[in-house]
Amino acid sequence: MCWRSASARGALRRPSRPYVRAYYGVDLAMPMVDRLVGKRNGEPIYPVIGDATRMPFADATFDAAIAVHIFHLIPAYRDAFAEVARVLKPGAVLAHGWNVRHTEDSLQQVWNQATIQAEARSLEEASNSPRPVPFIERAAMLPASGWRLKDENSLRYPVERTPTEFLADMGARVYSMCWSMPDEVLEAGLTAVRAYLTENAIDPDQPRRIESEFRVQTFLPPG
Repeated sequence: MCWRSASARGALRRPSRPYVRAYYGVDLAMPMVDRLVGKRNGEPIYPVIGDATRMPFADATFDAAIAVHIFHLIPAYRDAFAEVARVLKPGAVLAHGWNVRHTEDSLQQVWNQATIQAEARSLEEASNSPRPVPFIERAAMLPASGWRLKDENSLRYPVERTPTEFLADMGARVYSMCWSMPDEVLEAGLTAVRAYLTENAIDPDQPRRIESEFRVQTFLPPG
């Protein structure tokens, strides 16, 4: 079983297919499911339209679950954790993956500071309805909910992109951290980064090399 932000594109499911008997994916978005179905070539991969907090599966169904860049997007993420625990067989694990940057990325730091401040203002003005947790807190969510770390693996890799590309990606909401971000919060981040580039005379078209890492931790449900 798998969730991933934009998961139904098959970015995780198809490469891992040779190692499993069958793959079930849960996604709320029909367009994402349609994209995976369009790529499927006879593999036993079964996308399901569903809510991670109320999954249409029986107890103790799956040998493992995979989640990448998704739990921080779910306001009721504790309900999603409980559902994962429910559908996993005894002794089965949840593999939780996310990206980590090792090179100090000043643009990302400026973005994070501006959007966190703008989000705080937005929450003060809005109702008390639940919001997704900040993306930067994703690593602590499972341990804080009682999930037990079993193993950890990672892969480091370089990424090069210009400030112009950074702004374009954020403005287009390419990354999951931006999907549920209110327009005014997104604009606050863009404005802050543009101002930083101007104040520091940074060439917006000069590529910047960032050392990144994809990290996967496997967890056992709370015991």
